[in-house]
Amino acid sequence: MRIRKGSKAKVLSWIMTVMFVLCAGTAWTLPGGGAVVSGSDAPVVDDRTMTINQTAPKSIINWESYSIDRRETVAYTGQDTSWISLNRVTGADPSRILGQITADGAVWVINPNGLLIGSSAKINVGSFLGSTLNITDDNFNNAGTYSFRDGLNGIINQGKITTTNGGYVALLAPSITNKGTITTP
Repeated sequence: MRIRKGSKAKVLSWIMTVMFVLCAGTAWTLPGGGAVVSGSDAPVVDDRTMTINQTAPKSIINWESYSIDRRETVAYTGQDTSWISLNRVTGADPSRILGQITADGAVWVINPNGLLIGSSAKINVGSFLGSTLNITDDNFNNAGTYSFRDGLNGIINQGKITTTNGGYVALLAPSITNKGTITTP
């Protein structure tokens, strides 16, 4: 390919514009494509914070993607300490949690494609469950005993997971690597 004099600057300008647009589209990675299956959650995004106001003891949101960048936060509000928000990924990408998750109750993140909790991640919740094994909506909503199945990918925790007094942390996958800290007082 031959570029004429003077058009080199135009080509570089065009390339820079395309790169900016592509990078701008991926600058924030908050969960996307959410559909409330049960409960009446209402996700609201304000800059780099997504607030999910949970209004029922159990809720299910199916997300196309569930990732959180380093300077981003997903905050679950309105929760009682015994409430659970199940966040299931239906898209093809693994979840990358590099930022913060906060909640008074339990947050469950289920992604059959894998889950990375990076070294910059801080999860401060009532309880936390991360899984690559799935659970049916009916089992979650109605059963006294939860049943998870059919997982292939793994979980890596390099971050800091902290629960409130009496909370739990459960990581469910065929392979789990924990290089982070898990604190359940």
